[in-house]
Amino acid sequence: MSSRVFTLIRLSLLAVYVAMLLYSHAFSLPYIDHPDEPAFYLAGQVWIGNFDMGSYMRGYPPAYIALELLISQALRLFGFAEMSQTINVMRWIAVAVSAATLWLIFSAAREAAGDWASVVAGTAWIASPFVVSHGVYATPDPLVYLAVAGALWLSILAIKRERTGYALIAMVVGAAAVLIKLMVVPALLAGVAGLFFWLRDRRLGGRLLASQFDVALTTAFLALIVFNSYSLLTPYEDSLAQSEIGIIRREGAQSTLFNLVNAERVINNVSYVFVPLGAGGVLPWLLGGAVAWLLARSARIDWRTIALCLIAILAVPWIMASFTAIGLQRIRDVFPAMTALCVLIGIAAAQIWRALPPQRLWRWLYYGAVALWIIFAIAPNFNAALALVSERGFPDRRAAFRAWADASLEANWVAVPREYEKVFNPFWSGLTGAQWFDWLVYERPPMEKPLSYWRDERGMLYLVLPSELERADGADDYLAGTLRLKAFLNPPYQRGAEVVVYRTVPPQTPLEASFSDQVKLIGLDIEPSDEALRLRPYWQALRPLARDYSIYLHLTPLDSREILAQQDGSPKLKRPTSTWDDVEERLIGDWFTLSLPRACDVRLLMGVYDWQTGERLLLPDGADFVELWRKPCP
Repeated sequence: MSSRVFTLIRLSLLAVYVAMLLYSHAFSLPYIDHPDEPAFYLAGQVWIGNFDMGSYMRGYPPAYIALELLISQALRLFGFAEMSQTINVMRWIAVAVSAATLWLIFSAAREAAGDWASVVAGTAWIASPFVVSHGVYATPDPLVYLAVAGALWLSILAIKRERTGYALIAMVVGAAAVLIKLMVVPALLAGVAGLFFWLRDRRLGGRLLASQFDVALTTAFLALIVFNSYSLLTPYEDSLAQSEIGIIRREGAQSTLFNLVNAERVINNVSYVFVPLGAGGVLPWLLGGAVAWLLARSARIDWRTIALCLIAILAVPWIMASFTAIGLQRIRDVFPAMTALCVLIGIAAAQIWRALPPQRLWRWLYYGAVALWIIFAIAPNFNAALALVSERGFPDRRAAFRAWADASLEANWVAVPREYEKVFNPFWSGLTGAQWFDWLVYERPPMEKPLSYWRDERGMLYLVLPSELERADGADDYLAGTLRLKAFLNPPYQRGAEVVVYRTVPPQTPLEASFSDQVKLIGLDIEPSDEALRLRPYWQALRPLARDYSIYLHLTPLDSREILAQQDGSPKLKRPTSTWDDVEERLIGDWFTLSLPRACDVRLLMGVYDWQTGERLLLPDGADFVELWRKPCP
């Protein structure tokens, strides 16, 4: 195929990748799902005195935090002061950076082994659902992937074109990456390129290595002395005391050196470089490429470019072993190595093609191997990536839950499961809310303790249960003394755990009064005094309501409809009845207060009416009111 065709394929792959990122980049917002995204925003707010995080994030490299702070302050000038709005812009930046990373993977593989290598490398990268998942986060990681891919490309350029300037630029890119996140691998790649020059020309290579050493020394001075990054390893007490970084801070920096020689830990980390692509989709290419390289003669690809890729593949997880054992939760830490792995896969694919005998049969066997790779390795990965993108297109249930709580609940204590721990935390969730709720996160099922424990001892007015706990054995008896308010269930499908909200204190007086098969009065709280009557009704819609109804409260004599005092208004001001579209929801009405002009022989009547037409809704017996309270004279 011509170079123009390969360029068109690369542009098509880039378009597909960017489309997936753009479709999924705003997932969950305004709720911020990722635990690290708020941390960098808040770290910037610490710099300007708007927040206090104690020792958390102390000493973190400043480049990304400074960028996010700059964006947040610029947005404030235009009236966008919410954390989620800044995170949204930072995710747009992550999308652009991720697109550039793919293009650098294309470029590095193409420079090393040609157009076919670039297409294979890029295909492997964009097919991974892990890559698509982490390519949109407002964290430093996408910039680090970009830096490693860029340093690899520049180092290959330096070697292939015999230009020391590229190696020096690669070193600067590595230095920039260190100031974004403590990653030395880009610098290692550039240093190896300098070593290759030194092996060929001691004088030229020596000058390059000296320049690279100056860049590394300057970077170390900035990171450790100016920006105090060493304090990341100093002991302190915080909420992450049991995490690996917390252990390192307590035990001292020497523990990181022990981790680097822990063979089991290092092998574990290296193995995770292959997980995002699947060993079955990687090892056949690498083994076949190695055999083809050994058998080839004049068609051998430059071993130095292969060495650069191998160094990145091994060095990234080895360095990571100093402070973490990689697992699926932190798999993003090996993605810098994966950029090099994808380039190496492309190199291997090109090397096998170059080493094939000229007979047509061998060519067709190669085409068959590529087809099998696409069918059994790339297609499943790509389908998983598309499923991830599709799932992220749905709204987040936790944002809907918080909006409902603001409009439907009185602020008080809420017990929530771990999946909802940030919903009422405006500092980490991005959901500022209209009112302040205090929250308690429980780890064990609440049914393991009596309801009185939550209601009386812990003061929880609301209990948020995962939906499966509502169906557990004994749940009906346990919840009989509560009021079920609303279930957040599928359908419609939303991201986040399905939950059911209960009020631990039911209405003082249960009632059953149906108004024209539209709304039902289900309970009442009433607080009479000598001078006034304070009450709160509880409601349930019998069908989705299209109109905004009002209620009237009339204080009358026992034997007539003469109005002694009255109140009219929405049953719930923040939730007009036209929003009552869930017939399973129970609504806590607003408080109403009526003066008591007479001490006795009075009653309180309530009715529901259409405030636009004045039409009153009727009870089954034809009456247009229900009596809520009376006080006869002794």
